[in-house]
Amino acid sequence: MNTMKYFLFATLILISFYGWSQKEMDFQKMKAMFEQRRPQLDTMQFHPEKFNLPYLSLKTITTDNIKIVSWFLPNPEKKGTIIMVHGFDMNKSGMLSRANHFYNLGYSVLMPDLRARGESGGEKANTGASNARDIESVYNFYTEYLSEFGEITFYGYSHGGRAIIFGMDRLKAKDPIILESIPYYLMNGFKRQYKVNLPMKVDESALQAAMKTIAKNKVLLLIGDSDIAINEKEGKELIGLSTNENSYMVLFEETGHSIFSGKKKQQYAREINTFLNSKL
Repeated sequence: MNTMKYFLFATLILISFYGWSQKEMDFQKMKAMFEQRRPQLDTMQFHPEKFNLPYLSLKTITTDNIKIVSWFLPNPEKKGTIIMVHGFDMNKSGMLSRANHFYNLGYSVLMPDLRARGESGGEKANTGASNARDIESVYNFYTEYLSEFGEITFYGYSHGGRAIIFGMDRLKAKDPIILESIPYYLMNGFKRQYKVNLPMKVDESALQAAMKTIAKNKVLLLIGDSDIAINEKEGKELIGLSTNENSYMVLFEETGHSIFSGKKKQQYAREINTFLNSKL
């Protein structure tokens, strides 16, 4: 290779490297921005009174000393309780429509704000194992003081599903799980959403290990066929980590990241009822 060709080759390598480095740096900035506490995510969109739901405000403390604030919607039927966990860019108030659906089925609902969101403490949100402590604190509170309201079913929307998996791994809990639109491979979802191809990877081995720990739990996975956070192939891989013969995935056609919306609510209701009424 002559001097000129070598110079051009080296220049292209440097430009390429700088481009990837810049993208990675931009990604890290975006990640830090999304994880920080943001005032708009501390504000409740509305309260349970909007749906004429009775509620108590509960406070628990995690093992790393973070205050977790929850709403508990006690149902006199005492049919069981749904521990319902919100997604990453929201707080518990964004789950009230779903909570109202379960309440009308006869279930109580326990709705925590994850750390650095809503009324809970902390300055940095998380998509990984730190949220396990948030789930642990509300689960332990329920089993100690509220167990008269019945057995628990976990419900996680989007990143709330990841929090539940890590939490149940920490607790070694055996309760059923409903996962709606859970991001499985975070980087894949990021690439699909922002249409960029980044060189680094996010190691999901911890999530996979957590799923294997709770492999015997009954799991219902609900995903939309046009969701950018998780696609059908990833959904099949995720549900395949469960060894419970009653675990399964439902793919909703012409549906994005939020399944509890629009024309799919009837199908949603059927799938939820079937799962809740099925045997372990």
